[in-house]
Amino acid sequence: MSVYPFRKPEDNDSPAKGIEFLSRFVDLVNSTSGNSKMYLSLPCEVNRSEGRMYTSHILCNNDGWQQEATDVIKRANKDGRNLYFNTSSTDKMLEASKPGTIDDVRFIQGICLDLALRNASATKDLPTFAEAKQACDAMPIAPHLVVASGRGLHVYWLFDKAVECSNSGEERGLTARKFAKEISRPWEAMLRKNIKDINESYELDPVAEPARMLRIPGTFNWKYPEGDNEVFSVLNDDSEGISPRDFAAEIKKAEENGGTCYAGGGEHDAARIQKQRSLDTANINVDVSYSMMRAQAYLNTIPRAPEGGRHPVIRDVANTVINGFGLDGSEGIQLIYNANDSLCDPPMEDHEVQKQIDYHMNLSLIHI
Repeated sequence: MSVYPFRKPEDNDSPAKGIEFLSRFVDLVNSTSGNSKMYLSLPCEVNRSEGRMYTSHILCNNDGWQQEATDVIKRANKDGRNLYFNTSSTDKMLEASKPGTIDDVRFIQGICLDLALRNASATKDLPTFAEAKQACDAMPIAPHLVVASGRGLHVYWLFDKAVECSNSGEERGLTARKFAKEISRPWEAMLRKNIKDINESYELDPVAEPARMLRIPGTFNWKYPEGDNEVFSVLNDDSEGISPRDFAAEIKKAEENGGTCYAGGGEHDAARIQKQRSLDTANINVDVSYSMMRAQAYLNTIPRAPEGGRHPVIRDVANTVINGFGLDGSEGIQLIYNANDSLCDPPMEDHEVQKQIDYHMNLSLIHI
């Protein structure tokens, strides 16, 4: 990692690293959201003593987003202000005074962990950079991006497709809060265990929330006028994104092997969690042929849907087949496409059906 003296950057300091980094997140959203409006939020500190922020909400589905973000990064660097980005995306234009909360999240691009490192002013017993890297290397899936934040590391595991979340007020669907409880925090617990294996006294704060504000490569950490004030740089970026289902499978494997799962308030015994999960899914028959028979009987009760009423029918079919009957393999997917052909007049386009399948596959993460 390059170390720079603490200074006010020159006008020609390049934000190119920041744009390259942000593009990974924007591209994931644009490839998943279709024509929906999605916003990249860049909170900038305007008054450090009062903690006031001004947030630039930049439309992702716009070819000009890179220039807008470049201008924001240049301005923050020139004015000596801390600049961040919201690690998830929202589908609504928020007020400039609001960087966004977990209830505003619409798309989640991956799992991100903010890992504090040992430094001269730390009041906690924290790992060194080498020990943090050792803990990350021991994870079952290697991180895609690692950013030096000045006094710590921001570690990212990116998905192959962004996970679409329901609004927090909706009764059905995967909310960001549910995602945090079932995926982000258990993944954090696995890293916590790796750090404890190195030194039992080391600490790791619970920082795996989807709506996390983290720093951008190409900006400066202005919190520390002396010492650790490195320019943020991407240390690792070597592979394609991973399916969220693969993360869920690794979490389940860790639970079955006697690991721990951090879920909404504390660390819990893995055997207890596994028992509860078994109770929650006891009504789902794992025999595929029997489940297919039940699913087909359910589909036979649904009347044909004309144009204008097709979307809610296929949405309910996908949810019931995948999450109700547990048919999330090729048999269930084919059943959904067959239902589109037989129930919709005219049938929906394949890409529209696939979008519903992908969405409800993400919901089934919590049932793996």
